[in-house]
Order: sequence, then structure tokens, then C-alpha cells
Amino acid sequence: MAKSVARNEPRPRGGLESWLVRKIHTQNLRSLPSYKPLNGRTGQNAEQYARRLLAALRDLEAEPSVRERTRDDGRAFRSWVEALASAPSRRSDQFERTSARWAEA
Repeated sequence: MAKSVARNEPRPRGGLESWLVRKIHTQNLRSLPSYKPLNGRTGQNAEQYARRLLAALRDLEAEPSVRERTRDDGRAFRSWVEALASAPSRRSDQFERTSARWAEA
């Protein structure tokens, strides 16, 4: 039986929103290391960062430039998560190297 979306929760409107909802609901982000956004100073919990991105994407009153920046941040986050998921080994030192590489980009 398919899962239904709660009535008070807005339905995802785009591919990025759907991906974020799926990752949050399946709890796949909990096992990841801290995510350091491109212009961020400190690492952030991956699941909390995903929840903040989702809330920002659903903010219909945001300026168009802010919404586009949020989508860019979301795409970078999705690439980071997928790069870690496709790594042959999930050792923490590989996570650190990957996180550092993304932070330098």
C-alpha cells in the first residue's frame, strides 16, 4: 500500500523537494557526517540541513533570487549526499576527504 502525505503537509512541487522529503522520511541522512555548505563556516547535521532547505523551498514569499540560491544549495547538497552514497567504502576518513573536497569547491 502506498504511503500518503499528511493532509497538513504541502505536497512536494519539484524533483528536489521530492528528493528531500524522501531522504528525510527514510532517515538516510542520519548516518552521514556533518555537511559544510559552500559558504558555511561550520558543519551542520545533514538531516537538519535538509529540513531547513525544504522549508526554504516551500517559502512562497521569498524573493526569486533567494529561491534560486536555495535551489542551488539544495542541488549541491544532493550531489554531496549521492557522492557519499556511491562511495565504495563508507569509512569516516573517506567522508572527511569528500567533505573537504566539497568545501573547497
